[in-house]
Parts: sequence; C-alpha cells; structure tokens
Amino acid sequence: MTRPERDLARTHSGLPVLFGAVVALGLPAIFCPLVSCVVPTDRLSQERRTHELQRWWTDYKTAFLQPDGRVVRPRDGNDTVSESQAYGLLFSVLLGERDTFERIQNWTRVNLSRTVEHGDSLLAWRWKDGKVLDWNSASDADLDYALALLLAHRRWRDRAFLEEAERVGRDILANETRRVPGLGTILLPGSWEQAKDGGLSVNPSYFSPAAFRLLHQATGEAVWVELAAASYALWERSGRKLGDMTGAGLAPDWCVVTEDGRLSEMPDMSSSYGWEALRVPMRAGLDAVVCSNRQAETYLREGPVRFFRQWFASGHRNVAAVYSHAGRPKDTSESLAMTATALFAFRAAGEEAPSQLVKAFNEQIADGKSGDDYYGQSLAFFPLAYEAGVFHAAWLRR
Repeated sequence: MTRPERDLARTHSGLPVLFGAVVALGLPAIFCPLVSCVVPTDRLSQERRTHELQRWWTDYKTAFLQPDGRVVRPRDGNDTVSESQAYGLLFSVLLGERDTFERIQNWTRVNLSRTVEHGDSLLAWRWKDGKVLDWNSASDADLDYALALLLAHRRWRDRAFLEEAERVGRDILANETRRVPGLGTILLPGSWEQAKDGGLSVNPSYFSPAAFRLLHQATGEAVWVELAAASYALWERSGRKLGDMTGAGLAPDWCVVTEDGRLSEMPDMSSSYGWEALRVPMRAGLDAVVCSNRQAETYLREGPVRFFRQWFASGHRNVAAVYSHAGRPKDTSESLAMTATALFAFRAAGEEAPSQLVKAFNEQIADGKSGDDYYGQSLAFFPLAYEAGVFHAAWLRR
C-alpha cells in the first residue's frame, strides 16, 4: 500500500475563525425547528452569523486556497491531496460560490485526473512541487468529488457537472469496490492492491452514504444503495467488536474484512478512534442532513452521541484527540478535528450538545495559534454550516 495512513502524527487544531458562520446565499429566513433550541432565529442573529461566515470563508480561502484553485496543506509542505480539492469543492457549492468551485475543479481536472495515466476519471491522491507524487486514488476523495459535482448540478442545473459525476461514479464501482458475502458490496480505500493477510483493508471513514444515495438517484444503479447499507453495517459492527477487542461503539481508523465478512484489526495500522475515524460522524451526519436519512440519525445517537454525552457527563471539559477502540483516551491533547465532528454528530442527530463541547469548539476554532490547520478547519465547516442552516436550504431538496 503506497498511500500512508492519514499523516500519522497530525497535530490539527484550528484556523482563527468565528463560530456560527454560514453563507447568505440560499439560506432560509428561519432555521429548521430541529435546531431552534440552540440556534437563535431572530434577524439580528441571522445577520451576525451570515457576516461571521463570510469572514470565516475569507480566512479559509486566504490560508489554504491558491489563486489557481489548488487547496494546500501548510503543515505538509504546502502539498495538495485529492481530499483537500474535494473539500474545497464541497464548501464552494454549499456556500454558493460558483466561480470558486469552477476554479478548484479546473485545477483538479488538469493536475490530478488519472485519465491519461490510468484511463479512468478518478483522482491521483497526492501532488507537490508541480507534479503528482502518487497516482493511486483515494476513494474518500473520489466520493467527495462526485458528491460535490452532484450538488453543483442540483444547485446550478449544469448537466456537465452531472455527467462528470456519473463518470467518476462508474470508475469508483469498477476500481474501488468489492463484493463480500454477508455484507454485500463495500468500498475499498482506493485503487491500490487490497489483499491484507487474507482479507481486504478497509477505512470506515471513507464510506459516504450521502454520496452513495445521490449517485443512486443520478444513475438508478442499485449497487449504490447496497454500498450505503454496508456502510452502516460495518460502522456498527466494527464499533462493537474488532477481532477479540470489544469496542465502545466507535468505528476504527482501519480494519480488515475477511472474505466471509469477519472484521479484525489491520496489521501496522491504527484501530483507534483517531485521525481517520473521527470523520465517521461527519459522513453519517451528511446522510442525515442532506438525505434526511433516519438510519443516520439513529446511528449517531446510539454511537458517537451516546459516547460523547457519557464522556462529558464524567466531568471532562474537552474531547481527546484520539481514543482507543474501547473508548479510553490515548492522546489527551485538544483536537479541533475531533471536537468539530463530535459537535456535528449532535447537531445532525437533532440532539442538544453538551455545553462543554460547544465551549471547547468555540475556543478551539478561535485559537489564533493554529491558522495553518487545514484538516481541523476543514472539518469545522460541518458544524458551522449546520448552525447557520446551510443544510436546510431549499435547493438541496430538488
């Protein structure tokens, strides 16, 4: 496997931005009743939050977006990965900024497309110093890329976006999925060799039920529904039991799925709830808020929400950066990425978040010492966008 575990020693915290931000374009005048208990609905608050979002988005683009449309990771030598490009596209379409979207898409297509090298529409995962360093694909980024294109078609009614998403989807199915008895079709981490001690290497945080559902709507292919179902089956099963380890209900960073559907630890890779797995609540949350999926809400309530509610009820003031599979803290440093996705889990599930979690998020996202934290800031987008009603915009329901 040539793609490394996601930058193992990440030390993500946060870009100096203001809480509660979201764009004005396409927002409802009054927020969804689901969040009325925690989000003010008066005009002054709405205008303030819109203004704060505009400042947040300006800060994000200043820190990470190059004029040519490349999204950089300052802590990794200003390299670019397919993940960062896909996040930039998602943020741009959700915030209604078509010029930015097309600039990011153009750079991505010109510099990361595997069409010439491999004959598919997937993306090379890493680029630096003017060239691709690794032509292998990463399925999480490919799915986010397809999801952004589908949302762009839904928002701007440009069929070119839909056609590109369909091409990407076909190549995801051909190169990044495998059928497993008892589970159905599952997503693999990328196009590289998957065999690992008699099983398949799997990263649960790559699964994107929202992307699967929108690709099903676009193509009518039933396999996308199968992929969404397998996502929840694997999240739930891996959170409860991984080999001989009993879990706390949180999916692992990596695991192995054997040919008969059993789950075990992946040698030489993390089985913690860490820098990878912390995105699972974001993935399930998108399914809840974009696709109105009740299974997503149930999973969030019974998994991450329950865990973090108990964590704060035990007297903790912040979330840990990494937890063991059993739910014990392994790295107690503060992590904006972990805090942001924990908060989004509560919001997307329609649950009121513990005050300690909200306070920790506000403090971490305003921390001016971490302005180069691409990963934490990118994941902070999701609770920020939810607070301001982005995911309740009418155009998302088309």
